Amino acid sequence: MLLEDITHPDDAARVAEGIIADLSKSFQLPQSDDVQIGVSIGISLIRNTQTTLKCYWITLIRRYITLKIMGAAALPIFPKT
Repeated sequence: MLLEDITHPDDAARVAEGIIADLSKSFQLPQSDDVQIGVSIGISLIRNTQTTLKCYWITLIRRYITLKIMGAAALPIFPKT
């Protein structure tokens, strides 16, 4: 999800918390028991308006792969791009 015009990191965090809360609620599938899923959301703020969308996505994919390799308990802080 891309959010434009975010002026403060807390604004992005509030959006993420709302998404996590909604997706964390259990739901029923046809012919199944209750289902519950887990959610994780990464937040990246771009301050450089000259960065192209393609460069941004390449950076995100690399960071995502790094997180998957590190495991679920990782909390890396990536340098600003």
